[in-house]
Amino acid sequence: MKANALTWFIIAISIFTYTVETPLIVQAEQLHLPDMKASSKAEDLSITYEEVKETEPEYKINVKIPSIKGMKDDVFQMKFNVGIKAKAEKKIGEFKKEAVQFAKELEQKGQPLRPFQLQVDPAVKKKGELISILNEVFVYKGGANGIQKVQTLNILNQNQAKKLSFSDIFKEGADYKKKVNELVKQAIERRREAGEAFFEGEEGFQTATKDQSFYFEDRKLVLVFDEYEIAPGVMGTPAFPISLEDIKDLLKPEIYNAVLHS
Repeated sequence: MKANALTWFIIAISIFTYTVETPLIVQAEQLHLPDMKASSKAEDLSITYEEVKETEPEYKINVKIPSIKGMKDDVFQMKFNVGIKAKAEKKIGEFKKEAVQFAKELEQKGQPLRPFQLQVDPAVKKKGELISILNEVFVYKGGANGIQKVQTLNILNQNQAKKLSFSDIFKEGADYKKKVNELVKQAIERRREAGEAFFEGEEGFQTATKDQSFYFEDRKLVLVFDEYEIAPGVMGTPAFPISLEDIKDLLKPEIYNAVLHS
């Protein structure tokens, strides 16, 4: 099961960037920010979604791709949006090509068609000085079941904006893994006692990584895991919220303040 999960994880990492040549622009969610410049006029940060819907005998695709407007850093915003589209065209093409090839192989074997499926639904979890987006991904590639994955995006929306990895949000030299691991393990034990199921031993949760999937919501840091990563499929994609106050001394001040003002 672990090997299969790793395979899907490699696929899911790039799903966030899918698009087509003629995307359909759907209604944007408007995110309002206070103007941080020497002007009384408020700026609007908005996130629009390019929705890709394709249905063919070999595959079904339903993907929403976020595009950001109104950031403080125009250069970052342009590079980010253009980069997403560039990668998307390549990745969605690869997915479709694989689906068509799989369908041909089934036909040659006299087996019924099992269309591939790809669905990506982004959800804005935090907005303002810090942008947090959670991508919920479903991938089916002809097996017994599909796989649920998660992909998170976190951006510090400053005059010099940057994408944030998990290690980026903590102070230099801080032993953040020790504290975070302790809090996650405690939460797992409480949830086990409540009847939830998690893998144990080497199959279970070991440690957060520097590239851990995470997002911010309210005043919490939320760690999130793929289906089958630390628990049986019935548990879906487990998430563990951690109060900012429990890790305040470990967080960079600019991150702590950005979360509070978002």
